[in-house]
Amino acid sequence: MVSQGVYADGPMKAYSGGAGLVSTDSNYTKLLLMLLNQGTLNGTKILSPSSVVLMTSDQIPCIDMPLDRIDAFGHDFALTTGNEGDLKGNTIQYEWAGAYNSKYYVRPEDGVIVVYLTQLRPTNGLKDWEEINAAIKIALGIKP
Repeated sequence: MVSQGVYADGPMKAYSGGAGLVSTDSNYTKLLLMLLNQGTLNGTKILSPSSVVLMTSDQIPCIDMPLDRIDAFGHDFALTTGNEGDLKGNTIQYEWAGAYNSKYYVRPEDGVIVVYLTQLRPTNGLKDWEEINAAIKIALGIKP
C-alpha cells in the first residue's frame, strides 16, 4: 500500500513518518495505563504528570472541529471535552485510531481504557466498533 508508507521486503518493515506503527495489544494497554496513571506504570515514572496534561489538553482551541464527537486535539490525541456543569472544558475522553480500523481510548474520570485492534481496510460497512463501543458506553452508564 503506497498510501501508508513505503513498505520494504522482509517482515515488519515499513518506512513512514506518519503511519506503519507496529505494536501489540499488551503494549498499547501499557501505554494507556501509564497515561491514565498520570505518567506512571507499575511504580515507574515514565512521563511527568504535566506532560500527560499537555498531551491530553486542547492545544488548538481556536479551531472549530467539524468531526462528529471530537471537539479538540491535544499533542497526541483527539479529545472529547465536557460542555456543561463540572465537566465543562475538561477532557472526558482521549483517543486515536489506526489506518486498519484499530481504535483505542482513555476515559480518565471513569478509569477506563479500551484497546480494539483489527487489520481491516476497507471496512465495507462493518459496524463492529460502533456496536462494541455502544456496549461499553451502556455498561458505563453513558447515554449515547
